[in-house]
Amino acid sequence: MGKVNQMWRALSISVLLSLAGLAGCGGGGGDSASTGGGGAQPPLADSVRLSNVRTKGTAQTTYVSNLNIGDLSVTVDVTGDLTRLSGQTLYVIVEDVDQLFLADATLRTSVDGLNNELILQGSPTAGRQGRYKGPVKIRVCTDVACTVQLGNSPITVPYDIEVREGLAFTSKAPLVVEADFGVIPEDVVISYSAPAAADVPSSPTLFAILPGTPPSLDLQDKTPKSAVVQSDPAKTVRVSLGTAPVGTRTIQVGLSTRAPTEAGTVTLNAATEITYVVRPVAGKVAVFDPNTVEISTVASPIYGGQFSPVKVLSADGKRYSSVSRVEYLARSPSGNLDAGALQWVTSVLNSTPSSDWTQTVQLGGTACPGNIMDMSRPCLAPGRYDALVYLKTEDGLELTAPVPVSMTVRLQLGG
Repeated sequence: MGKVNQMWRALSISVLLSLAGLAGCGGGGGDSASTGGGGAQPPLADSVRLSNVRTKGTAQTTYVSNLNIGDLSVTVDVTGDLTRLSGQTLYVIVEDVDQLFLADATLRTSVDGLNNELILQGSPTAGRQGRYKGPVKIRVCTDVACTVQLGNSPITVPYDIEVREGLAFTSKAPLVVEADFGVIPEDVVISYSAPAAADVPSSPTLFAILPGTPPSLDLQDKTPKSAVVQSDPAKTVRVSLGTAPVGTRTIQVGLSTRAPTEAGTVTLNAATEITYVVRPVAGKVAVFDPNTVEISTVASPIYGGQFSPVKVLSADGKRYSSVSRVEYLARSPSGNLDAGALQWVTSVLNSTPSSDWTQTVQLGGTACPGNIMDMSRPCLAPGRYDALVYLKTEDGLELTAPVPVSMTVRLQLGG
């Protein structure tokens, strides 16, 4: 049994696939009939045979995708006078006319010669759409030229493999979108093809990679808004890019679906890219949504005021998340009242990164500034008060464009 074990270990390292039909790797010589004390030996093919062949993966349905064709498994017993193989190197040679399998294989062997499994790894499905019917021929030989084979070699394994149309974006690349800073570009409509039986989701994945940086988990680096897959027969993905800081970034659009096979459903994926170019605009360093923060409050010490959100997008892409200074506007013909010494703009409540390149800042205002516990503190007279709020980054860089804030003071709730 020790010699048998050595023989199968030699087999496991002597596997070489040949698409042309013949190949081998070094070692061992051929077996020939010899004379000895017992007289002439019968041919090797009569003494050692391949038998009890079992196969898996001979009938497959798959799709052009990021997946490979499924593996093909051939299990075989080697029986007979195994001592005839002592000291031999066996060569496993595979003829794969359709080139459906990779030039690599896995061989699982046993010490008794039974249940030896050869696994041929499937090749990528890209560019292989079609149906393939044919045999894989497997020869087991004692020499590289395969002049001496084991009995019942070659093994012929028929297969029927169909590679169907997969999931793919069909719009021509490159997809380039250009817009001035602060201007929302038109939606990008990307066509795709999918298997008829596939279950295409209503929301594809969508993310952005900024230039010169790896993919980031930072919410600021995500693409704005979302993508919506239109219903068939359109088969299109509509991508709303929204506004973004000045610069060039790559938007990667990914689409996944599930499709049936004999072995169950598989996941198919497709990806494409959009190059999004945002051009600078002279004098425009930021945009706000809304353009002016509107606050309405009551001239009463018991009423603490109100906060209102504003989305901030800076041309440089930095986060301006706290108040640097406030400029209170004097009385004007437009109806703005003078607040005098009362500083009615409150500090930023919080700054929250959103799912696009903007951030949401909460600005507040109160008609009765000061200690909220002091019920005798003065309040602003009813009317409208305007201010300009300048934001800054954590390291103190001030945004030169202020956020306009307008507060309307009423005598009572609902008044």
